[in-house]
Amino acid sequence: MTVRIPNYAFFPLCLFLSLANSAFGQIANWQVDPSNMTQYQIPYGWEVNVGQDQGVYLWQALEDPANALGADITVLTMSDFPGSSPAFFLDQLRSTIQGFQLLETKQISGDEYHYKATGQVEGAKMNSNFIFLRDRSTQLIYIASFSAKENDYATFGGTAVLYQSLQRVNPFSSQSGSTIANSGTSTDYRNMQSVENQSRLQAQGATPEKRMLIGEWVQAFSYQTGTVSQNVYSGQFAYGERGYGHLFTFNADNTYSLTYKYNSISQGCAYQADFVEAGSYEIASGQLVLYPNGYQGNYNVCNERSQERNANPPTRYFQLNMDSSGRQLVITGQPLEYSISYETNASGQNYIQEGFNKTR
Repeated sequence: MTVRIPNYAFFPLCLFLSLANSAFGQIANWQVDPSNMTQYQIPYGWEVNVGQDQGVYLWQALEDPANALGADITVLTMSDFPGSSPAFFLDQLRSTIQGFQLLETKQISGDEYHYKATGQVEGAKMNSNFIFLRDRSTQLIYIASFSAKENDYATFGGTAVLYQSLQRVNPFSSQSGSTIANSGTSTDYRNMQSVENQSRLQAQGATPEKRMLIGEWVQAFSYQTGTVSQNVYSGQFAYGERGYGHLFTFNADNTYSLTYKYNSISQGCAYQADFVEAGSYEIASGQLVLYPNGYQGNYNVCNERSQERNANPPTRYFQLNMDSSGRQLVITGQPLEYSISYETNASGQNYIQEGFNKTR
């Protein structure tokens, strides 16, 4: 079988486009993408080009479109393919960019790497920082970069420019190594998005009594930081990064509420969901049983907005496992009807498995 790989001929040049001859101060004014195609931010006055070529989606903000070596912020999106890896794309750069050299690497997860690099294009030496991200949930690869001439790279703001544009945490701005500021690492016992921690509770944890379940339980996950959980104790789902979250509230009177939020971007389009469900619950035969009274919420799919409600959702059953402290919980069972994020087992059946931390 022949595997068709998209043409990346223009990728190295996009990654290393550089700044015009005159220097500018650090960027003070930003605006949301004026093309209305993405939620990215760009420096005020820059222009945006959006296009697609042989399966590769290109979004690019240009400081000076008339200057072939002007400053740029670039995002490339493509379908994942066999053999794709950070090493594959680095080899493309080494074979195309004269004097290409990596200066620093930050590994966030097995699917996300951040780099600082230098090289030459048309005799001009420039610096660049870029991100490689594989999103397994959508089977897409994202590569984003900011580039400028060596002397002006820092003047513009250095690595901060790319992360401001994408509204992401900058791993080069601290000495935290591969971890993100204010986030637990995948080995942190509090991080209930860790597969290892979920498996530990499923193997060793006990089914909680109702009194132990009463309270608020939060789960928040970012695709862009792999298994690194965010705001595990805050209960807030205000994403600056792509991800999803659930907030369960179990009350002593056998009622519950569930808030579900999802926020992602695919090929420049927003994919968002915001739903609230309420009903009653019980612990029966070692399972959590939910009897929803109804749910309602909103979708935003590539700027097409819709409202959804259901006054008679089905009863759902979940397996529960809680740690001895009563602060960590794993819920496994039937997916929410309105969920955008779920897993598929070996038989192809959808299910949901999430790890929660107790916040109240």
